[in-house]
Amino acid sequence: MEFLNKKISESGTKLLSAKDSVKEILSKKTLLGRDIHGEISTVQNLLEQLMETIEGELRLDFDEWVHKYSVEIVPIPNDCTLDVMKDYFAGKNAFRKPQNKDDFPDSFIEKTINSIHANVGELTVILNDGILNKHFVRSGKLPIANSLDSFLSEQRNVDKFAELDANMALFRVNGLAREYFGSKEFQRLFLEHLHTESEFIEGIFLDEANVAVTDTGGLYIFGESISGFNNITNLEIIEVELLDQNEYSFDFTCDAEARMSYCAEYQSAQELLDDPDLDVETHSMNGEGIHDLTHSVSVRIYGTSIIRIEGEMDIEKIQRDSSTLHVIDNPITVTFDFDDVEVDMFK
Repeated sequence: MEFLNKKISESGTKLLSAKDSVKEILSKKTLLGRDIHGEISTVQNLLEQLMETIEGELRLDFDEWVHKYSVEIVPIPNDCTLDVMKDYFAGKNAFRKPQNKDDFPDSFIEKTINSIHANVGELTVILNDGILNKHFVRSGKLPIANSLDSFLSEQRNVDKFAELDANMALFRVNGLAREYFGSKEFQRLFLEHLHTESEFIEGIFLDEANVAVTDTGGLYIFGESISGFNNITNLEIIEVELLDQNEYSFDFTCDAEARMSYCAEYQSAQELLDDPDLDVETHSMNGEGIHDLTHSVSVRIYGTSIIRIEGEMDIEKIQRDSSTLHVIDNPITVTFDFDDVEVDMFK
């Protein structure tokens, strides 16, 4: 803010000087017999308007710079005024000599820097102000750079920014990959992958805790379990999350056919066995008339999947490798499981 106010002040001083120079002409006699008072007054008014315009433009440029580079403007600490006044009378710290009013801005800047240092710990200060720079160098409390270029050229900062650039590039790829794994194209490829894993899918077993029967037709059944999943269709990837820099997870839903095993008391079992639209099979019945039954059902599957990527994180390579998920040595590994199912017994 000191820089902005200084620029505004310098511009205003120059314009005031120009205005005073024009005003001085008014005290002279007319030139070549011509009265120029009106023209000079017009120039003076223009200079006054120009002062306001320049100040507005300087403030606008400053605000745009703050926004563009996400600059944080730190307020002067409320409790530093007394310390500044003590230094003013003693000629200490940022004051070059006692009661030097010109050093007030530097003193407030010094106290603000010290406050930031106390709050954040490690801090490097970039100072183009020669006097304030010398003060901090003498104090030896903080590493000082006299320009942004010299700060950026220090090897430790070169290495740090290279690391940040690499992380930003990886962050960008992760974002693109996350977007791709939620796309219709990958949705199609993942469905194809599920079809190649038919043997594994047929072996998935979900017990009563993970099975919700949406319609029993008023019949009493219990102990439901689902297995033998096949003919998966209507797959939809719901939400993709980044777990690590090369690992993602997503939820998905799909429709499938499966076999449901369950128990039913005698009367309900008979109604089910007599229904010509159901291929209900009975396997046993105990002395209380409880039947063990199975029949084919349509299910809605709710599952989760994890994607791991080995090697280079490049979005174009990820897209190419996704087209061959079934290949054993593919750098993209996709694992999945079925968590819950909804069953419509009569669909």
